[in-house]
Amino acid sequence: MPYSREELLPAIVLSGVAEVGDYVGPATGLTELVRNRWGTDYSDEEIMFAVTLFAGIGDATFADSGNPEDFIRVSSGDLKARLRQSGWKESQPALHYYSHFGVEWLEREWARSEPRTHISSPPAGDELEATDPTTEPLTVGSTEWTGLPANFALTEDTRAELVSLLRQAEDGLNGLAASNHEKAQARAFIVAARMLAEAPDPPVELIWQLIGRANSIAGIASLLVSIIALFT
Repeated sequence: MPYSREELLPAIVLSGVAEVGDYVGPATGLTELVRNRWGTDYSDEEIMFAVTLFAGIGDATFADSGNPEDFIRVSSGDLKARLRQSGWKESQPALHYYSHFGVEWLEREWARSEPRTHISSPPAGDELEATDPTTEPLTVGSTEWTGLPANFALTEDTRAELVSLLRQAEDGLNGLAASNHEKAQARAFIVAARMLAEAPDPPVELIWQLIGRANSIAGIASLLVSIIALFT
């Protein structure tokens, strides 16, 4: 079955970075780099969501700001080396296969995928602000927002339960009274947390921060009670 363009998104963004080796510059430059190569299928916040995922895999660093002119750094070589590990085949197959077979494979899969009929984007004047998962540092201490216990350990059983609860939260978004914009924000954070939870050696503090970002959105907290309880 062909990949959807949503599933190809992280590989598309990484391929844009790979064309320049390591990307160092403003977020706006990275979104332009991706669009120059692949067109306009993805919004700014979707591209930055992919970079948020990279921060949980390898060498990707953000300046402490939601300003799209602020700097980010992404190392394609480091990320591709890590993604070749077999553990990524299940949780991020498109990224895994792209890291092995390169842009020719990605171009083939892109041609097989269906063009998107709708692209999620924030209201005018709000680009890369509320929906950008990089508006605060991606590294958090264990006592931030609700005090994740310093000795918390994500066992295999706990991880399986976390992934299941995050899927349930994602499925429950459509039934909430929140605005479409708020639901789109929450979905980006929840999906990012789930992807990282499914990854080899999941980065617990980054997952916790993403859950905290979703929890802070009006009307979303009721979906996350069981998830927060799992950590505390």
